[in-house]
Amino acid sequence: MQLLAFLQGLFTFYHHGYELAKDFSDFKTELTISIQNTRNRFEGTRSEVESLMKKMKENPHEHKNLSPNTMEGYLYVQEKRHFSTAWVKHYCTYERESKRITMVPFDQKSGGKAGEDEAVILKSCTRRKTDSIEKRFCFDVEAVDRPGVITMQALSEEDRRLWMEAMDGREPVYNSNKDNQSEGTAQLDNIGFSIIKKCIHAVETRGINEQGLYRIVGVNSRVQKLLSILMDPKTATETETEICAEWEIKTITSALKTYLRMLPGPLMMYQFQRSFIKAAKLENQESRVSEIHSLVHRLPEKNRQMLHLLMNHLAKVANNHKQNLMTVANLGVVFGPTLLRPQEETVAAIMDIKFQNIVIEILIENHEKVTALRASFSAVHFLKQIRLSASCSPLSRGPPCSPWLAATKG
Repeated sequence: MQLLAFLQGLFTFYHHGYELAKDFSDFKTELTISIQNTRNRFEGTRSEVESLMKKMKENPHEHKNLSPNTMEGYLYVQEKRHFSTAWVKHYCTYERESKRITMVPFDQKSGGKAGEDEAVILKSCTRRKTDSIEKRFCFDVEAVDRPGVITMQALSEEDRRLWMEAMDGREPVYNSNKDNQSEGTAQLDNIGFSIIKKCIHAVETRGINEQGLYRIVGVNSRVQKLLSILMDPKTATETETEICAEWEIKTITSALKTYLRMLPGPLMMYQFQRSFIKAAKLENQESRVSEIHSLVHRLPEKNRQMLHLLMNHLAKVANNHKQNLMTVANLGVVFGPTLLRPQEETVAAIMDIKFQNIVIEILIENHEKVTALRASFSAVHFLKQIRLSASCSPLSRGPPCSPWLAATKG
């Protein structure tokens, strides 16, 4: 009986295996064909490259300028879908004389074309300034024969530089008024606070429940137009509704984030970035909050006022997360790289992005404690100064010390 049971189990296992093999036979055949095609394409391409390299080595001058295109290579083009956007890989060529850009969709799987070619005539090319890791190396192209802006992403910073040089690209300019503000920069002055307050007022009065608030970005050309209006001193004194009523919420939120990125340095300052990151890595939650808030109160007055204004607003946004889907964690992801952007995009800076987000989360969740902590911090600092003064008194033993030396000891 045991032998029969064993044989029955064996035959059942074999039968199931046979059925599975038969079910996957078509997939196996397709995979075999794909592998063979890939191998054939690789061999063919390698032989062509070797042949071309041999010819170029034999006659380097004859093959120096064979291509009529000023620039060619792979670029990712941002395409709008029904409810989102996607980056599609294209093989692009640009002819300087005719200013013609040709974009050929590229299919990664087959290694060939994935659709019809599209050609446009270049009108202008502008570098896109962004701190998002996903949108590095981007530039915006405007065409004569196509409405809107075409956003393209190069493979590297060097690649973007070459494309922009070929297209005579320019740097982004946000404000043409040079009397009160330097070109392309923002300031924490009355106009800067007015811009942020107007954007916050518009969001809180008519867009606080909009899904994806601050995560969904507006059209770049509209954002730049709104910023140019808001940064004009002539319109800076107008009321919030007069400025913002005609603009979409996503355009307003994008303008707010862009203005913060335009500041000469991040709102929470380069010199304190490592200290903020170190505080976020502390294991004890109370220690995190205390250390981060003490660092906040070491910021310049205007930076602290702007940060307080922002955190109060973001806390209100987070309180409506059931409607707008923007939790404290989501807001940390959006504002972390903006408020704590590094001076250089190194591997270490990329690894610290998570802790940048944690700092913003702590500030949003504990925004009401900032003022109380300020008083506590001041009291502790005052007591420390009293102790230092006593230790440096002529009546105390030991050699006298300078106030600067005493401060460094504390």
